[in-house]
Amino acid sequence: MAETVMIDTPDGVMPVERFGAPGPTGILVYMDGFGLRDELRDICLRHSETGHTAYLPNLYYRHGGPSFDPPNAPGSTPPEQAQRLNRATSVEMSVSDTSALMQAEAVNAWATIGYCMGGRHAIAAAAAHSDAVKACLSIHGGQMIWDGAWSCERVIPQVRAELFLAFAKDDPSCPEPDKVRLRKALAAPGVNGETREYDAAHGWSFPQRHCHDAAASEDIWRVAGEMFARNLVP
Repeated sequence: MAETVMIDTPDGVMPVERFGAPGPTGILVYMDGFGLRDELRDICLRHSETGHTAYLPNLYYRHGGPSFDPPNAPGSTPPEQAQRLNRATSVEMSVSDTSALMQAEAVNAWATIGYCMGGRHAIAAAAAHSDAVKACLSIHGGQMIWDGAWSCERVIPQVRAELFLAFAKDDPSCPEPDKVRLRKALAAPGVNGETREYDAAHGWSFPQRHCHDAAASEDIWRVAGEMFARNLVP
């Protein structure tokens, strides 16, 4: 079971669900655009079973913390409000939120992992907190490239963590030109990371979804476990 801790931020009080007993290593899970719900809690619970504390912040707390039922049919689109909140939740906001969480929790080494929308937030956190974040994963991340200082290809060279970016095939939220720019960023001197494209659809990680791909999902669990074992040292 998770415990909810309330984190004071410059914009208000952010609820964060904490899975496992507090310890010296933490896995910070960044939600997708549908908000907090059991799909993400199941992921956090499994992460916490690796011996690290898992944290799930509600990035929509500025708007009351809503969650949405993901559409579960091919070709369906997210609810308009979910799309609006996805766009409104900037990485500048999440970096500030992450700073507040890291100051409140006695964790020595962090990993960040983001799903869909959360991919760009995980990368931004690793760039902003390069001393604290030791591993960073973006799983079928979307909207990774934009015209701004925090666009992922611009901040990746600041990341000192081991990086892993998992791309979905034919993903309109991360088209091929964006993948090319991200691969180029990971090839910069001093960056330790890789990309991998899976023959799977965007959102494959969630078992309840029509797009779930068991093989791709289990490979991510394997990669994440190996990265955490290498990098999350108390």
